[in-house]
Amino acid sequence: MIQGTIRRVGTLYYVRPNDYPLEYADNVGAVRQGTAFLKRRDTQGVVGSFWELLAGNCMGARCEVAGKILFNPIRWHALAEKIFNLPDLGDFIDVKGRSLFKHELGVDTDALDDFAYLLITAEYAPEYVVHGWLWGREIKQHPEWLDDKAKRGRASYFCPQKELRDTDELIAIVHPDRKKGIA
Repeated sequence: MIQGTIRRVGTLYYVRPNDYPLEYADNVGAVRQGTAFLKRRDTQGVVGSFWELLAGNCMGARCEVAGKILFNPIRWHALAEKIFNLPDLGDFIDVKGRSLFKHELGVDTDALDDFAYLLITAEYAPEYVVHGWLWGREIKQHPEWLDDKAKRGRASYFCPQKELRDTDELIAIVHPDRKKGIA
């Protein structure tokens, strides 16, 4: 079972998954990396050794599992084969895992308008920090956030954390019957 502890500090949620969800997330990351390697799938401009890319896939899956714990009950599309236009969580939440607490929400220019893009950072792992979110259509309204020479070699938006919506708003959309907040 995917469980963990949640605490709220200000507008941030700190999620600490139990051991099993972290191990499962690492397996998901390994399967994703193996699938990409075997199919020689485009790495979306990401450069690095196999091991660096594996670490990135595991970190991303760990951030997704933290999001799942926060939004439970919700479906996590962890090992879906057809991932085109499929969010990480539920019907419309795409988790953007970043390594450092200070990082901005990074979203590709082909972001879907009706997806909620949720920033979760892994700097304090095994505790993951949920910073906030924005709709894809909101992100695209800010050309000043667009970096057409992003590190990965393709254009991406980088949304400042201070511009993100409070995570409680997204929780209320996903679970309208739930009392405000979690922790």
